[in-house]
Amino acid sequence: MQKAFRNPIFVTGVPMVIFGLGVGLNHLIRGVPFGYLSFGVLSSGCTLLLIGWIQREK
Repeated sequence: MQKAFRNPIFVTGVPMVIFGLGVGLNHLIRGVPFGYLSFGVLSSGCTLLLIGWIQREK
């Protein structure tokens, strides 16, 4: 797990996932008009997390 946190791709994906979850929850609770943004940021962040997790062994 320590090697994954040193990978810049993994570190970049963490804030994107947090931001995507925050915007998505805000959209669900309040109905903010830019809720579509959450899917794009969340999926991109999850992709970066997955790539960083796979590359931790290298």
